[in-house]
Amino acid sequence: MSDLLEFRETHIFFDGKVVLREFLSGDVRVTMGYMSSGEFRWLAEEPERFNIISGCAEFIVDAESYIAAPGHEIYVPAGSTFTVKVSEPIDYRCYYA
Repeated sequence: MSDLLEFRETHIFFDGKVVLREFLSGDVRVTMGYMSSGEFRWLAEEPERFNIISGCAEFIVDAESYIAAPGHEIYVPAGSTFTVKVSEPIDYRCYYA
């Protein structure tokens, strides 16, 4: 991945409880995201790799539960529906494909 990030757009979900800022780094799409406390259900249209920067959450992917804390990485396969239960607001980076 190159060091240059090109800003694309901002996405706001769940009445402002989730904010994603989307960038391109070469051909790689990456989001820098924030989720406040709550429970959020998503569909991964393509593979997603979450790197947790701060906070704490539980990711439930294909009936498997993963604790996400700073320094952890969570992988979600394409076509998966997953739930994120945020107990402490999280900041993360998500890489696609």
